[in-house]
Amino acid sequence: MQNMKEKLFIEQTKFNLESIDYKLIKLPNDKSLFINANENYEIVSVNFDKITVRVTRTIDFSPEEYFSLKISVLVDFYVDERTKEGLPTEKKLEEYVKNNLSVIVNKVPVGSWISLLAGEITSNFGQTPIVLPPVFLNSDQQ
Repeated sequence: MQNMKEKLFIEQTKFNLESIDYKLIKLPNDKSLFINANENYEIVSVNFDKITVRVTRTIDFSPEEYFSLKISVLVDFYVDERTKEGLPTEKKLEEYVKNNLSVIVNKVPVGSWISLLAGEITSNFGQTPIVLPPVFLNSDQQ
């Protein structure tokens, strides 16, 4: 039997909103503000049943802050049995997930979901909605 290449097979995904933290700091004035957006991924658990990743997107402004918004989502990736053929141990699976985390997360529409949610929250009180691209690279991912 030929040895299968390392590959992660996902049966389905599930998103769960973990938290939203929105703080209005001060109303904007006529000064120019620059938006700062960051997205971080944290592996919560890895096994042959399910991989859980926390995706956190933070939005704030500089030089002075207008508001800050932090959205955290737990993403469950349900692992298909075929994964064991190329990644036979949980240690190998965990190493694979760690080395390919941003690719794995960006294959599902969690970024679109977070972006839509951020737009809804920021437009809810008569403000201009902040709509960010669904997928973007932080400086450490480029």
